[in-house]
Amino acid sequence: MSVLSGFSKVGGRLNRAVNMPAAWKQKAGSGLDRLKVEALAHGATDRDVAKAEAAMKIAYTEFSWSKRDVRYLIP
Repeated sequence: MSVLSGFSKVGGRLNRAVNMPAAWKQKAGSGLDRLKVEALAHGATDRDVAKAEAAMKIAYTEFSWSKRDVRYLIP
């Protein structure tokens, strides 16, 4: 998500650049067995289902992770 919105004003390009190194965008070579997506502010503070859903889908729509290797922490 590139636009900051909602009550919490979290997210954006800088947040993604800092929190998602390029090596983690695919399972192969990342050293990770599983990717956990956290979007607490979207569900708890902003109460924005669309943002929470976008966060859940990012691992297999924009990155190269399979659905079976992704877990979520979203209220």
